[in-house]
Amino acid sequence: MSRALIIALVSAAVLMVGGIALMGLPGAVYGTLADPVVTALRGLPEPVLTGDRAWPMAILLTLAVPPVIPLTVFVQRRLRPGMAWWGVLLLILATMYLSTVAIMFAFSFGL
Repeated sequence: MSRALIIALVSAAVLMVGGIALMGLPGAVYGTLADPVVTALRGLPEPVLTGDRAWPMAILLTLAVPPVIPLTVFVQRRLRPGMAWWGVLLLILATMYLSTVAIMFAFSFGL
């Protein structure tokens, strides 16, 4: 395993375990940033993350989004080796954001 992949695995584990210890705070941050996009895609009059729906969605996002980090690093190392560190970081942030939007969009139909 490469050094970058090990760092990605450790950071994902820290985000997941630390996020549960913080009662879903990282997921709340992910959700707050993605909420306007999901609301616009669904055409809803009010945001998705309101009231009793916010905390379970934050816990779900805390557990579902960080595994994207090592997956992104693995795919990036296979498809485009030698990419600058800041490019990899931007790619990770973009995939985290898109996965958050996808998860919130999928689960907002049951709300």
